[in-house]
Amino acid sequence: MLRAAVLAGGRGNGEQPAPAPAKAPAPSEAADSWLLATLARLIRRRPEELRAGDRLVDLGVDSLTRMELLGALEARSGRRLDPATIAGLVRVQDLIELG
Repeated sequence: MLRAAVLAGGRGNGEQPAPAPAKAPAPSEAADSWLLATLARLIRRRPEELRAGDRLVDLGVDSLTRMELLGALEARSGRRLDPATIAGLVRVQDLIELG
């Protein structure tokens, strides 16, 4: 009976198992979330308003915003990025894939 309770997730004493701790987001999900939050802050929108297919130019992303994104990405990653990479981004999805 104890074995069955353990296999079923119980403790064998009638108590229910403790709930599993909240799962931390995967590294890529955390990076995606950070990128969307950073972009949203720069263009003064909420992250949930952004969609992967949105064109950056339609969101008001200009060359200055791109340079601010570049700086934020470099600061977070600790590596230098080619400004041409940021200049070539067309959609929000492109930014997510970069991260």
